[in-house]
Amino acid sequence: MTPQIESKRILILLLLSLVLLSWISLWVWNESPAKVFLGHNSSSFSNSIGLVSGLIFILGWTLMVFAMMLPTTIPLILSFHNLINDEPNHKTLIISLIIGYVGIWSALGLAVHIIHMAIHLIASQYVITSGTTRIIVAIALALCGLYQFTNLKYQCLIKCRSPFSFILARWHGNSSIKQALSLGYKHGIYCIGCCWTLMMLMFLTGSTNLVLMMIIGGIMAVEKNSYWGLSIKNPLGCLLLFTAAAVVVWPLVIQNQ
Repeated sequence: MTPQIESKRILILLLLSLVLLSWISLWVWNESPAKVFLGHNSSSFSNSIGLVSGLIFILGWTLMVFAMMLPTTIPLILSFHNLINDEPNHKTLIISLIIGYVGIWSALGLAVHIIHMAIHLIASQYVITSGTTRIIVAIALALCGLYQFTNLKYQCLIKCRSPFSFILARWHGNSSIKQALSLGYKHGIYCIGCCWTLMMLMFLTGSTNLVLMMIIGGIMAVEKNSYWGLSIKNPLGCLLLFTAAAVVVWPLVIQNQ
C-alpha cells in the first residue's frame, strides 16, 4: 500500500468517525433536557438567557452540520487531499478547508437564530391561530418547492457535484491556509444555495427529530453525489409543493367529514 493510499484511508476513517460521533452527540443531546435549545420551535429563545440559549443553539446547529453536511462533502475533501497530499502542511490545509466549510454553515445558523428570535418577538404581539400557522408553513414549503426549479438551484447543485473542477478553478497551489479556508467557505456558500430548502424543513418542524435529519441528510447526499442526483431535483420540488397544498387542504377535508 502506497503512503498516499494509506493517508487517504486514514482520512476517510477520521471523517466517518467524526460524522458518527456527531450523530451520537445529537442523540445524547436529544435524550437530555437540553434538547429544548436545539429545537427551532422552542420558546426558550426569548427568555432571559437568550444569549446563552443562542450559543447552545449554534453548538447544536454545528453538530447537525457535521452529522448531515460533512458526509455530502467527503468527495470535495478527498479531491483536495489528492491534490495537496505532497505538501508539508497538507493536514493543516485539510483542517482549514473543513473549518471554512463548517464556518459558513454555522454563520447561517446564527442568522437563522436571529431571524427566529425576531419572528418570535413579532408573533408574541399577536394571537396566532393554528390556521395562520398552517398558512405560514404552507407558504414556506411552497417557496422551497418552487426554488427547486430555479436556475440558481441548478447552478449551485452543479458546483456541488463537481468538487474537483471547483477546486482546480480556485486553488493556486501556494499551500496557503487562508486559501484553503476560502475554498471551504466558498464551497459552503454553493452548498447552502443547493440545500437550504431542505434545511428549512428542519426549521419548520423543529430540529430534534433524528429520523428526519437522517432522511434529509440522505436526500442531500444523493442529490449532490449520486449519478442520478440531478434527476431528483424536480420531483423533490413537486413533493414540497404537494406537501404545501396538503398542509392547507387536509385539515379542511377532515373538518368537513
